[in-house]
Amino acid sequence: MPDSDKALQAGAGPAPEELAAPHADGLLRVLRLKPGLRFMELACGGGGLFFRAFEAMDGRGVFFAADARRGMLPGFSLRLRAFQDHPGFAAIRWVQSRPGRVSMPDASLDRLVVAQGYHAVEDRPALLREAARLLCPGGLFCLSDWRGAGDDPTPEPGPPLQRRVGERQAVEEMRQAGFSPLVSHAGFPHHWCLTARKG
Repeated sequence: MPDSDKALQAGAGPAPEELAAPHADGLLRVLRLKPGLRFMELACGGGGLFFRAFEAMDGRGVFFAADARRGMLPGFSLRLRAFQDHPGFAAIRWVQSRPGRVSMPDASLDRLVVAQGYHAVEDRPALLREAARLLCPGGLFCLSDWRGAGDDPTPEPGPPLQRRVGERQAVEEMRQAGFSPLVSHAGFPHHWCLTARKG
């Protein structure tokens, strides 16, 4: 989760950290992870979801984390230390990235997720084009963020409404990047969640 989102609107309810666990649980169900996959969390922040995915796959796969925002690596590195004795530790990679570009070959991934960081991305179309480039044919892209002003139910916790990207806007942006058909997943009280497979 981006550091800028740790502060909530006044009286907006529980802290984002308290929402992270159920949100991550839902995303793990949607991603349908299994051992051997090549997984990436893009705009990964401190890696809360990333390490949940690593545990869900018992470290059996290849795990890439990337974030172009300055200041994210120290928090990720702190969490990483807790896994240094895990048999799958050597399969974890921090990938150099800059806005709209990740230093990896085409078709490098089976699963790619952007969770709770989409609204903080400066060039969203470039991020989506890069996601399409990185996924292999049949690979699954998952995009999830805080509900926006036009979403139902009315959004409560999370970043300020003026910074959010609503689900309908995200759907349009994903379609423009070539992701179709899209699936909208229910069961996320404070977030929307969309997935698409690369053709």
